[in-house]
Amino acid sequence: MNKKSIFLMLLLMFFANLRVDAVSSCSYKEQAELNSEAAQIKVKYEEKSELYYPPAEYCGEAGEGCSVNNYYFTITILNMSENFYIEVDGNKNKQLTFTYDDVKDGIITFNYENVDEIGNFTFNVYSSSETNCAYEKYRVIHFTTPKFNRYYYDGECSNVPDYYLCQKYITTEEPKYGDFLNQITEYKKQLNEEKEKNNRNFLEKIFDFVDNHKTLLGITTTIVVAGVVTVVIVKKRKESI
Repeated sequence: MNKKSIFLMLLLMFFANLRVDAVSSCSYKEQAELNSEAAQIKVKYEEKSELYYPPAEYCGEAGEGCSVNNYYFTITILNMSENFYIEVDGNKNKQLTFTYDDVKDGIITFNYENVDEIGNFTFNVYSSSETNCAYEKYRVIHFTTPKFNRYYYDGECSNVPDYYLCQKYITTEEPKYGDFLNQITEYKKQLNEEKEKNNRNFLEKIFDFVDNHKTLLGITTTIVVAGVVTVVIVKKRKESI
């Protein structure tokens, strides 16, 4: 294959991979307005729960009628207008598509129930047919939800609830239990060392103050003692009269 053929092949491959919306049908002004509007779209999540009543054989000693909390996340899309539609890709979720028709009370919501895994979502924001340049991608939002921490209820966390591996939800995979115990033991050790250091620093400050002001403290002590002695003497004289 000669150089000319190779060049033509590369050129064809280049044009074949060009995006259809590489040249927008909207004017620069319209594009700027859409970009500004797309930048206002936000995504957030909120923990929700509902009571689940398992079959009696799963209730153990509790017997029939036991209940457990089933946790899940409600993911909310805010500031969606008729100028856009959104395609959502997420782990183990089929692709979801939302249009302005899905907006209720100014928001779009959907539930994510797999809280035992970190959720990674991609929100692709496209211009809708309400614009002069429909189906063009205007924004990509990468969004992550945390996972439930299986060590959250562990007894080792009772005294250190602020430790990151004791939080209810975390954004990393938990270590093996042995590693968890080692890490939390080291964390508690550091807390104790820091507490002891703060106590030492406090006592050192008191000793330094006394050392730096011993002359003044000596004078003050003498005055106080003299005052007490004077009061006692005066009181005794009054009693003897």
